[in-house]
This record gives sequence, C-alpha cells and structure tokens, in this order.
Amino acid sequence: MVGKVSKYTKPTIVHPREVYMFRVSRKETEGTEAMKTRPGIVISVERLNKWNKRCVIVPATTKKTDLAKIYPFEVKVIIEGKKGKAMIDQIKTYSLGRIIEKFFFRKNQ
Repeated sequence: MVGKVSKYTKPTIVHPREVYMFRVSRKETEGTEAMKTRPGIVISVERLNKWNKRCVIVPATTKKTDLAKIYPFEVKVIIEGKKGKAMIDQIKTYSLGRIIEKFFFRKNQ
C-alpha cells in the first residue's frame, strides 16, 4: 500500500511569534472551540517547542472576519496580507504533528 504524500514540508521545530497552518478535526472539538485547518500564532518558548514536540498556539481567523466587532479577548492581526483576529480565549497546546506549514511574510506587508 502506497502512503499519501503531502505537498507540505512539515516543520520539525516551530518558533515563537511565527504563524503556522495547523489542523484540528471536528471530532476533537466541542461547542464553540476553534476547529478545521487554520492559521495559528505560536506563543510558547523555543525550549518547550524543541524538547516537548508540543507548542502553545493562539488560533486565528482571516475568513468572514467582522473587524468592527472585536471582543476584549480578540486581537487584530494581518496574516499574509489578510486582516483577521487572533482568538486569545482559544489558546491551547498542540502536538507538532498538527502543524501543516509555516507562513512566509514579505517585508513590505
């Protein structure tokens, strides 16, 4: 049986303040928890990310975002030129296996 080949190169270590796409299945969430593949901002320290194979991520959204309605637990962000929100109330520890790819930014954004 031939395994599925991903078009993404999975990072083996992530760095604080960088944005990565990560996946969360609907089966693993309840209620209003953030689900699906989405961008997330790594906030855990380098040491934790390197040795524990886990990282702490703040999920973000850039789709259908009403920036006029920002709650006290949300922060405006720009990810790959798109305006969005970081959802601080959804902070969670994730396995590095959930990381799909890193976002790359142009300096003039």
